[in-house]
Amino acid sequence: MKYNDYPLPDEQLINVLSQEYEKSKQNSVKTCCVGVFEQNSKLSELYVYINVQTFCLEQLLKLNKKLEVKYDTSKHLEILKDMGVEICNVQKFNNSKNYFKDYLRCEAEIFKILTLLLFLENIKFERKKLCQIFIEQVENFNCVVNFKE
Repeated sequence: MKYNDYPLPDEQLINVLSQEYEKSKQNSVKTCCVGVFEQNSKLSELYVYINVQTFCLEQLLKLNKKLEVKYDTSKHLEILKDMGVEICNVQKFNNSKNYFKDYLRCEAEIFKILTLLLFLENIKFERKKLCQIFIEQVENFNCVVNFKE
């Protein structure tokens, strides 16, 4: 009895697969292209998260005098303003029980947004400035998370 679990592809199978591949290629949508409105929205969202993160970081620095960060995150807000973000007032709550947890949540969202923006093909903002913000955010995150008393 002959087993044919892994048959070698014949010409007919190759033709069918290549035709299906061409059809799927034509129907595929680029996921890396995002419209200008969505980019502006993400940049505004980034501004809000960095604003809240800056407040949480200031509170952490007040609570622990030995904690040091390399970069001032308020400069990131200035960079975003220069990129055309509409300045919005962010309500900050002083009654937070855990600024560290709030800082980490903001940092996670900042990383997600920056990663999305940096991987866009048709980004309308300065990629170099966004990379600078990303690198400085990572450095500050490293300082806060790896802090030893």
